[in-house]
Amino acid sequence: MTAESITTRTAQISLREDGLIQTVLNLPKGRESLADAQANIAAVTRLSPEKRRPLLVSSARALLIESLVGQVIANFFISLNKPTVPTRLFTSEVEAVAWLKTFIEPSVTLPA
Repeated sequence: MTAESITTRTAQISLREDGLIQTVLNLPKGRESLADAQANIAAVTRLSPEKRRPLLVSSARALLIESLVGQVIANFFISLNKPTVPTRLFTSEVEAVAWLKTFIEPSVTLPA
């Protein structure tokens, strides 16, 4: 299901065959430095240089949340920060992927 993948110090970032970028975080001690974040953003850009794609962040811009405490914290964060891109919480990866797929832009073939 993965077309291409890049591993950084804090994440596994993949371009999936369905067109989504999936980031699985592996944060040492729950922390990500500015350099780590920049490396992750650069990896996303390398996987999709031609256009922006929906992003699935597994582990805690669909956010997969497994616990009630995580939901409360994430809802609080989202309400305070007012994300500039559509953001929703999900407890089901299937539902998160279905919602993210609504944001996939159709591919445009350029004339040769």
